Amino acid sequence: MSLAKKSMVACTLAVFVLSASNTANAHMPFKKRLESKYPGMKVSCNACHVKGKPKTERTKFGKLFVKQLKKTNPTLTKDYKPKKGDEKKAFEKETLIPAFDKALKIVKAEKNEEGQVYDELIKNAEIANIKKDPKYKPPGSDKTGGEQGKNSGSQ
Repeated sequence: MSLAKKSMVACTLAVFVLSASNTANAHMPFKKRLESKYPGMKVSCNACHVKGKPKTERTKFGKLFVKQLKKTNPTLTKDYKPKKGDEKKAFEKETLIPAFDKALKIVKAEKNEEGQVYDELIKNAEIANIKKDPKYKPPGSDKTGGEQGKNSGSQ
């Protein structure tokens, strides 16, 4: 393959990767916020979005969030996407995250068809694409001896 063709392929690939990451980037704050509210959980984009489908196609869990977010601000993610740099960070902090927190408060109290509360489903990793992080160590659960190690030398 000639150098020109290789360069063209590389540029095309770079544009594709960057455009794909921009779309996924729009919901990254939601994913991170959910993980921060539920320490020890790993959340995939597919907890809310149907894998392999346009991002407008959502799971039942994702539909609950959209319903609440649209009540707060119908154009929230649309307004977020074009922002860059400090403007994007400010929008996340002042608008996006507070809207998500408000939606989460409502969603986690709702029940699924079996009458299970979403808060418990999230905590127990019973929602598809929300899993317990095997690397997570709760605060104070270090393996260096903890309380027992502190007291063992003082007897």
